[in-house]
Amino acid sequence: MINLQKKNIADSLDFILGLTSKDISVTKKDKWGKIKTPTYKYADWGIMGLAYCPGNSCIVSTFRIQHPSSKKHFTRFKKVAVHEFGHNLGLPHCPDKTCVMTDAVESVKTIDNAKLELCGKCKSQLD
Repeated sequence: MINLQKKNIADSLDFILGLTSKDISVTKKDKWGKIKTPTYKYADWGIMGLAYCPGNSCIVSTFRIQHPSSKKHFTRFKKVAVHEFGHNLGLPHCPDKTCVMTDAVESVKTIDNAKLELCGKCKSQLD
């Protein structure tokens, strides 16, 4: 999906964010390009979002960020969208657990604990 977006982005657009309610996944590989072990877990790794870093295309899935509270669901969506767009701007994952650029490390709770803003270090990288 993200590749399709990248190939078909209109010349009049600088960035494109795709949104889906479907589950999306990647294959997690080690530094040698082999699928991480256990392979049953990492061959089809579910994710909340994906972006080119840097780049002009990203995608967010609401599948793994659902919550009974529509307010909390929307807050999660905003955080994931800002996080993926941060990657488009060239920002890597941040070790500050309150920064929106922190790695979710396989848990939606990480997203809940992060703020909807960049830490000072990440902000300075965009200046």
